[in-house]
Amino acid sequence: MINEEDIGVTDALEDDIKRRQRYSLEFKNDVIKHVQEHKNQSETGRFFNVDRRLVCEWFKKKEKIEKTSFKRRRSRVTSETALSRFPEMEKELLIWFTNERDKNRSINGIDIKLTALKIHEPLYLAK
Repeated sequence: MINEEDIGVTDALEDDIKRRQRYSLEFKNDVIKHVQEHKNQSETGRFFNVDRRLVCEWFKKKEKIEKTSFKRRRSRVTSETALSRFPEMEKELLIWFTNERDKNRSINGIDIKLTALKIHEPLYLAK
């Protein structure tokens, strides 16, 4: 009896399965610039090894892609002091959260908000 593995059927099936790939905004911007310079989306697709339909879609959305990349560069947190407005409260809240989870208690968003308010008052309003 011939086995599927002997004739390479499983390999062929695995090759046909394509994984969805994510492309960075920087890569998309490079593709868009190439299209603008060369005026040919199919050629750009072959150059970057990307399907021409994706190139077409990115080119149609070029303004949104450019704005998004600019926005992301501006919104990065650059220093550790800019991470939180209430670092002491967050530390206390994390301790509370960890203790509650260690006791196998479920926690919802309302519990977190109420506890944060209880912790916030003595730390920041009493000063």
